[in-house]
Amino acid sequence: MSGSLARKRTVMVVVLAATTLTACSSSGGASSDSSEGLTAVGYNGAALKKAAGDGVKFGFVNQVGAATGDFAQAGVGTKIAQAYINDELGGIDGRPMDIDECLTDGTPEKSQSCANKLIGNKVLSVMTGVDLGAPAAVPIYESAKIPLTFGAPIQAKEYTSGNAFYSIGASPVQVPAVARFIKDKLGAKTVISIGTDAPSGVSSYKTFIEGPLQKLGVVSGFVGAPAGTADFATQAQQAVSKKPDAIVLLVGPQDCTKLIKALQGAGSKIPAVGTGSCVVPELFTQNAAAGRGMYFTGETQQLQQLPVGEETKKFLYAHKKYSGEDESKVDAFTLLGFQSTMNLWELSNKIGVEKLTSESIPAFMKATKNQHNWLATPYTCDGPPVADFPAICHTDATFYQFDGKSLVDVGSFVGIDLL
Repeated sequence: MSGSLARKRTVMVVVLAATTLTACSSSGGASSDSSEGLTAVGYNGAALKKAAGDGVKFGFVNQVGAATGDFAQAGVGTKIAQAYINDELGGIDGRPMDIDECLTDGTPEKSQSCANKLIGNKVLSVMTGVDLGAPAAVPIYESAKIPLTFGAPIQAKEYTSGNAFYSIGASPVQVPAVARFIKDKLGAKTVISIGTDAPSGVSSYKTFIEGPLQKLGVVSGFVGAPAGTADFATQAQQAVSKKPDAIVLLVGPQDCTKLIKALQGAGSKIPAVGTGSCVVPELFTQNAAAGRGMYFTGETQQLQQLPVGEETKKFLYAHKKYSGEDESKVDAFTLLGFQSTMNLWELSNKIGVEKLTSESIPAFMKATKNQHNWLATPYTCDGPPVADFPAICHTDATFYQFDGKSLVDVGSFVGIDLL
C-alpha cells in the first residue's frame, strides 16, 4: 500500500561523527556575542529572545561508541536545538531548556543506570537518540511515571509502551516500508538482506523484513556480518551470488560506506535499498559511483533534495551557528536529535511552563491530532495509527533514489501494517 501523504520534504545527508560544539552560555546555548562570526540577530534577522532563570529539566539518552552502533550525531543535533532555543527562541516561556544527557553503550546495565540517574535528577521526560539497551530501561521509566518523548524507537519495549510517544517511527515504520517498496515499486520476488550478525540485527531482520516480505509473498534471506566488520566483501559476494531481485542494507551508519563499496566491488547490478542511516556523506563525494541508483528511505526532510524547506533552512542556520562542525557531518541522527528537541520545546510551550509536569506531558501527547512535526509530516498520538504499537504516532516513510549527485523523491510508502 503506497501513500501519497502530503509532504514538505527536503533531503538530508546521513553522517556519523562525534563533534565539539561551540562554547555554551549560562543558559545552555552558544553565546551569540562571544564567538567569532556570530551575529547579534537571529534567523532572517529576527530579534534574539534569550532564556533566563531556572532551567526546565529534561533527559536525553543516547548510545555512543559501541560496536553495535555509534549514534553520537543525535547528541549533536540535540545540543544545536537546545542552543537555538535558549539563545534565540526564548526557551520555554522565557526559561532555559535544560537537557541532562546520559550516554549508553548498548548494554542493558548502562541503559538502566541512565534511567536511574535521570529519574534521580528529577527530569520531566526523557528523549532518546538510539539506545539498543533501552528495553531494560523502559520498565524503570514506566514505574517512575517519567514519559519517553520523541527519539527513535528501535525495539518492541519502546514502541509498545503506553508511556512512550514518538513523532518518528524509526525501525517499525521505515524497515517494513522497505518491504512494501521492494514489492510494489521494484516488483521483487526474492530479496537478500545484509545485516549485523548480532541478536539486535537478526531480530530486526526477522521482525521488520522477513515477516513483512512473507506476508507479501516475497522469498527472503539473510547474510550476517560480525559487529565491527572491517570489510564486507565476503557478505556482498554471498548476497550477489544468490541473484536476488533486490538487496537490503540493514547496517548502521558506520558500516554503510563499506557495504556500498563492497557491493560495487562484487560487480552488483541488483537494486539495493538502505534505510536513512545509510545516506552517509561519502555517498555524495568519493562513493557517488558506488551508490548511484541505490534507494534510501527516511521520515525527516533531507538536505540533498531541492527545494530546501523553511525548517531545513532553520536547521542549517542553527547548525552553522552552534555546532562548530562542517555541514558534511550532518546525518539522519543529527536531524533526529534536532527534531526531537524542537518538538519537545514546542509542546512544552503549548502546555505552559507553570503546568509542565511528568503527568501533563503524556496527557497532552495522547490528545494530539495532526500535530506539527519538525522536519516531517504531522504526527497523531490520539488513537495511534496502529493499535499494536501505541507509542508510534507517525507511519509514512519517503523513498529516494540517488542519481549520482542528489536524492530524488520516488514516493511515500507505509509498511507498519505488515508487522
